Amino acid sequence: MITIILNVLPILIFILVFFYSLWDRKKKESFSEFHFHTFLPTILRGKLDPSLDFNQVGKLLEKAGYSVQLKENKLLFQNASTLPKYRNWLWSYGVAKKSSDSIQFKLYVNTGAAITVPAALLVVGFYGLLVQNNLPEERVSIYPYFFLGFAFFFAIASFISQTIKERTFIKNVLK
Repeated sequence: MITIILNVLPILIFILVFFYSLWDRKKKESFSEFHFHTFLPTILRGKLDPSLDFNQVGKLLEKAGYSVQLKENKLLFQNASTLPKYRNWLWSYGVAKKSSDSIQFKLYVNTGAAITVPAALLVVGFYGLLVQNNLPEERVSIYPYFFLGFAFFFAIASFISQTIKERTFIKNVLK
């Protein structure tokens, strides 16, 4: 019984992470202010020109492909609900707040992108190692480990690359 549970656990973790990612995205699309915070660090933060107001900043962000909503003294923006994704698969969201002398903003990467890929790699790695452990010793090969290492490298490199691309794009739009 314990073996069955251990064999099913990685796929259940992935399914849980996947549904959490979908739930989180829907909360961001509905501009639920409570869900515009994360345990992940910001990918970009900064101050905007003091001469800009929230309407002008909102128009700049809409031009960049973000959906924008003003809530009290905060401007919430996200690109999860925009249909055309011009830049990449990585969607982001942020909050802009008025301070005494400027508008400060923080841009976050979605939680789903940060945890779904590692969860998928966990499943692939777990089942790959399970297969390797059940092979006779003379048939065990290093190739699955090589491909697993490549998958980890590719996932991390792709995430970093897309994050840098998103940061650069937003910096150029908000200049």
